[in-house]
Amino acid sequence: MNSNYSNGGKITIRNTAGQKPKTFEIDFLNGNDAVELKWRDATTDGDHILKEHTRVKVIKEHGYKPIRVMFYYPQREQARKIQ
Repeated sequence: MNSNYSNGGKITIRNTAGQKPKTFEIDFLNGNDAVELKWRDATTDGDHILKEHTRVKVIKEHGYKPIRVMFYYPQREQARKIQ
């Protein structure tokens, strides 16, 4: 394991932008880098998009830099545009 990442880990932060969800999970927080690992993005409906935008806003409000790592490339044009 690279010693630069030995103190990183999963955390939960409070949603400061709304009531639902009450918290957001950060998959891997290393310093100020809030890394979200996505294996695939299952949907691109309006509620999902709003939740993802809110997640980024809240992560920034907590003083972290949101970073998304995706292991899936969406095929639909609309999905690629959103990502």
